[in-house]
Amino acid sequence: MNLLHLIDNFEKVNFGIWNAALFNSTELVGLGYTSFILIPKKFSDFKYPAVANLVFEKKSEIIKILDSANISPENTIVITHGCWQWPSNIGNKLKNKGFRWIATPHGMLEPWSLSQKKKRKKVFWNLLEKNRIQNADAIRAVGYPEYLNLKKKLNTKLQIEHISNCVDKVEIEAKNWDGPLQFLFMARINEKKGVIPLAKAWLNSALNNSDKYELLFAGPDDGLLSDLTETLEGSNNAKYIGSVYGEEKIELLKKSHFYVLPSFSEGFPTSVLEAMNYGLIALISEGCNFPDVFEKNLAIKVSPEMEDIQKGLSLVLMTTAKDLDQLSKAGHQYIKENYITEVISQQLNQFYCSKI
Repeated sequence: MNLLHLIDNFEKVNFGIWNAALFNSTELVGLGYTSFILIPKKFSDFKYPAVANLVFEKKSEIIKILDSANISPENTIVITHGCWQWPSNIGNKLKNKGFRWIATPHGMLEPWSLSQKKKRKKVFWNLLEKNRIQNADAIRAVGYPEYLNLKKKLNTKLQIEHISNCVDKVEIEAKNWDGPLQFLFMARINEKKGVIPLAKAWLNSALNNSDKYELLFAGPDDGLLSDLTETLEGSNNAKYIGSVYGEEKIELLKKSHFYVLPSFSEGFPTSVLEAMNYGLIALISEGCNFPDVFEKNLAIKVSPEMEDIQKGLSLVLMTTAKDLDQLSKAGHQYIKENYITEVISQQLNQFYCSKI
């Protein structure tokens, strides 16, 4: 069975979506799937393990390209990622030609996201996007709160399935919690991620300018880097280090102790899974759509507000090294048992089989 992924943007700033979209491709090979990306020519150099590129220059070429690759309605499931761009349009057209179509919004229909450019999105939703999405065979929600919100918003008998993003299983070494302790923000430098409230909270906390603590901001600029660097001028132990990927990212996770993402809204951020998988203690918001870690007391809840983030940071000062170590190990174990590639790939396989 073929899986045909449609993603609008393969730039580094969109890493979270395209990496989450394709992450299971190698594991799914062993379950009988072949993965393809329908990819615009300007991204033709993009490479991902166990995924073949089908490059197009004009959207009118797509059907011919699919025919040439022996990708037909009988042997293919189309999976679109995100909303508002060409994948939804093409996914809808392919569905009308007999393909099975699974739409994955990745949090783009969450309430906070819809409140941004609200009037434009409301018009586009009512005129086009809603009808397109509801023509899909199924919707995949990557977070449980997203699943509940989609159930309310779509108001349809359309199948909506909650299947999370995932990470590869890793074994970790125990961290030294006696200090110095390193905090990590690793995401797009974007307003949505709560980056400026975090920076201001750090400046107003007892951790600022202490040689016992450090805050690192890592990620591609998405419009807010100048504001961030200006804010960080008030600190000598908080800094922006640029984007990190691959082995550099792994080494950074191994050295860090806390992961901070006070986001306004997410689908389900793989970065939180990665961080907890490497034993980092998460300080995250409800907007990260990961309620089970709060229910199980495996993470520290903060909001995207400066004062609330500051309170979360201050909890570190009041927690013993022993308790921090226990929380780190418990978080790692929870990810290992519930969010690793093998587990989620089996869920995806059952989901895809229900559409064949």
